[in-house]
Amino acid sequence: MDLNTLLILNEVIRLKSFSKAATVLGMPSSNVSRKVQSLEQQLGLKLVQRSTRSVTATSEGLTVIKLAQGLYDSNQQIQEWLLGQTHIPQGQLTITAPESFAQWPLSDWLLDFKQQYPDIDIELLSDSRQLSFDDYALDFAFRFGQLQDSNLIAKVLATVEFGFYASAGFLKNNGPIESIIALKAAPSIACITEQGTLPFLYKQKSQALAYTPNASFKVKDQLIALKACQKHIGIAFFPKALVAHHDKRHVLKPILEKHWPAPMPLYLLYRNKQSTQALRHKVFIDFLVKQYKAAGMV
Repeated sequence: MDLNTLLILNEVIRLKSFSKAATVLGMPSSNVSRKVQSLEQQLGLKLVQRSTRSVTATSEGLTVIKLAQGLYDSNQQIQEWLLGQTHIPQGQLTITAPESFAQWPLSDWLLDFKQQYPDIDIELLSDSRQLSFDDYALDFAFRFGQLQDSNLIAKVLATVEFGFYASAGFLKNNGPIESIIALKAAPSIACITEQGTLPFLYKQKSQALAYTPNASFKVKDQLIALKACQKHIGIAFFPKALVAHHDKRHVLKPILEKHWPAPMPLYLLYRNKQSTQALRHKVFIDFLVKQYKAAGMV
């Protein structure tokens, strides 16, 4: 049996696609398909089900991959070890983050990181959805707040303070906002994702609460929301660091600070400790920690 074909099969099943597997493996898609077909003929088993949209493993295919998992893990360890022998961080990092965080500050940090480590290739998938590590071959994911149960390692990078902001012009035209009732009744600006409108979080008598604002201005881009807030359109809910960085003229004023929610943890997720032994992973984590310390967020 060609052991390399087992590695190819593993990638096809993991990514549910011949073309994606071919990209990862650096092979023509036709070669990947032919190798899997050859293995099926050799074993006399149907290993994958093909459709126009995706590739799924049969029960026999899953069994073969499970039995060959040690081979795949060993191959990964050897590849990582070989990269580590050069003492030069190299290889690819595939990262996902919520769109607003990816736009700032992560995009600025990744540009600095790329300049510092030019031999590391970076693929950033900015998406508010919680993308699958297996489907997208992720190395790292940035996520806020409560996490879904998983076998991923979650490292707290920082705690991020969120609060309510309005422009001085808005408060002059609409009057002061001195209660949660007044906040809910006031014109607001909201950020949206594929899942819907993001809630406004607050605390009242030490209780953590939330509500979905009936916003007259909704955008996916947090920086557009900030500009709208500066233009007196409504009240918005922002990370404090975002306002400090982008509102240099101090147009926005914090309101209802006693009702601001507890700082929200920002997590860096990865598969397991072994998966971060590669030099490119180590330097990336160290780089992130330094960035957060410099920003006073750790």
